[in-house]
Amino acid sequence: MWRASRSRHGRLWRASPIGLPGCTPAWWVLASGDRPHLPAPTRGTAGAPRDRLQHRIPAGPGHPTWQFDDVCSALAHIGTLGNPPVVLGHCAGGHLALLAAIHRPELMRACLAIAPITDLRAAEIADADDGAVPAFLGSPAADHPDLDPARLPRPDIDFVVMHGARDIRVPVTMSHDYGETTTQDVGHFEWVDPRTNACALIINQALTWAVPAR
Repeated sequence: MWRASRSRHGRLWRASPIGLPGCTPAWWVLASGDRPHLPAPTRGTAGAPRDRLQHRIPAGPGHPTWQFDDVCSALAHIGTLGNPPVVLGHCAGGHLALLAAIHRPELMRACLAIAPITDLRAAEIADADDGAVPAFLGSPAADHPDLDPARLPRPDIDFVVMHGARDIRVPVTMSHDYGETTTQDVGHFEWVDPRTNACALIINQALTWAVPAR
């Protein structure tokens, strides 16, 4: 059986604002999250085991490689349990998922980036989430091209970018500038709400990669 949905969601790389770092929807893994009340989506996930993992969250600015290294360590461990996983990430989680797909493609089957931060410089200029980029990096984004998907080759594995046309937290133009993007008439958080068609769309896409045809 494929080890399927390894997803991560983040409050732009930071812990939950209500004091629950790492508490996320059950199917969003490798995650620090800002919507811990969401239930785990279950529609259509038969045959796709899900795990929840956690990366370190620094107490102060900087140390961005901690999170990336932890993501890769977790994926390497998951790979020892069976086939490489499909990795899903939302928002800042999409950023880390893309980085892993670019730098360590051998650790995963495919990557699904949902409303991702694809351009650290653009997010820094826009002051995304009140200074989240410098808080994550500890120095200007221009000093970290190796952590900026927009400055790196595109992943050499199967990957899909999805983004809401009405997203006001991460503008859809960021994904369009990155490459071909599947869009839906939704905002930022509908993707992680199991009651929505947008959430069903990402589940279906992940399962096309993760569950072998019979």
